[in-house]
Amino acid sequence: MNLNGKVSLFETDFNGTKMSFEVGKMGLLTDGAVVVRYNDSVVLATAVISKKVKEGQDFFPLSVEFQDKWYATGKISGSRFIKREGRPSELAILRSRMIDRPIRPMFPKGYLNEVQIIVSPLSLDYTIDPVVLGLNAASAALMLTGAPFEGPIAAVRVGRIDDQFIVNPTNEQENLSDLDLLVAGTAEAITMIEGGASQVVEEEITKALELAQKSIQPSIELQKKMAAELQIEAREYTLQLPDEELYQEVASFLAGKLGESIRS
Repeated sequence: MNLNGKVSLFETDFNGTKMSFEVGKMGLLTDGAVVVRYNDSVVLATAVISKKVKEGQDFFPLSVEFQDKWYATGKISGSRFIKREGRPSELAILRSRMIDRPIRPMFPKGYLNEVQIIVSPLSLDYTIDPVVLGLNAASAALMLTGAPFEGPIAAVRVGRIDDQFIVNPTNEQENLSDLDLLVAGTAEAITMIEGGASQVVEEEITKALELAQKSIQPSIELQKKMAAELQIEAREYTLQLPDEELYQEVASFLAGKLGESIRS
């Protein structure tokens, strides 16, 4: 990521709270790195993409890692704790999957360059779910790489207390909410929904999704502005697609057969 030593700051009103993207201060050896701040919650997201496809590669090697760190909440381990890195916590694995899911389909079919995304919370104040901040940060980092990422995407969490929807509820508000939805999407559509509810009617879920789609737009617009002002150049790549003639033969053979067999 070559920004000629320039640090750039981009800000927007994200559902009543200022959210900022800072580029050029950390992760300078990566292909894309963004520090995202929301109140006193700060997350660093980095993205690195291989220049070539490995020989024999036949799948899309995307890896997403959410690194849970005690210091982000102010806890510094004493000497009685093991200093070596262990396996990720169950929560870190779940958060990694939540970030992976809406990002993976945004790359074109046949793109097999290795992509690594690491999301590291630097500070958490519990006014926003760190996975929400991480999703927005991961998308912003990918926008800086110049890869064929069909984003940007953004995410919010929607809760409901006393029949009133709350976008990005605090940790205390989540405990009182009868609805918990994590929604990610593009400017045009929702791409991922994760959550649960306590006897909430379908009409209310629909309203929550409509609110979420509207609420992610400031982050999406900010990411577009960031990429445009930093003049990110598109990277060259080659799609690894199957032989077209063989593909058509298989498609013709399976036409009208697969669906019947699955449903019989």
